[in-house]
Amino acid sequence: MRPQKERIVEVKHWWDRINGNSYFSARVYDLTMELLFVIPFQYGDKSHSEDVVVNTINAAHTHHRHKHDINRICYYNHTDDLKKWCVDWGKEPTWFIPMGHM
Repeated sequence: MRPQKERIVEVKHWWDRINGNSYFSARVYDLTMELLFVIPFQYGDKSHSEDVVVNTINAAHTHHRHKHDINRICYYNHTDDLKKWCVDWGKEPTWFIPMGHM
C-alpha cells in the first residue's frame, strides 16, 4: 500500500540557454496549502531539486526518515518558468514565519 501524500511541492525551473545550466526554486506546503518551507533559487536539475526538498524536510524533523520514504509522501509539481518568476518563487514572503522560529 502506498503512503498517503502529506506534502505538496511546487518547483519552478529555469534553463539558462546561454550557459546550458538549469536552476530551480521551490516551496513546500502541507495538504491545507499552508507554506512550510521556501527553497531559494539555486543551481540544479529536476532530480537535484527533489533531493534538496527531501533534505530540507528531513532536517526540520527530530527523527530521521529515509529519503525515499519522504519522497513518497511528497507530490511534486514541476513547471518551467522565466528566470524572474523562478527567482521570486525562492524568496520568502513577508508574512512567512519559518517552522523553527515559531
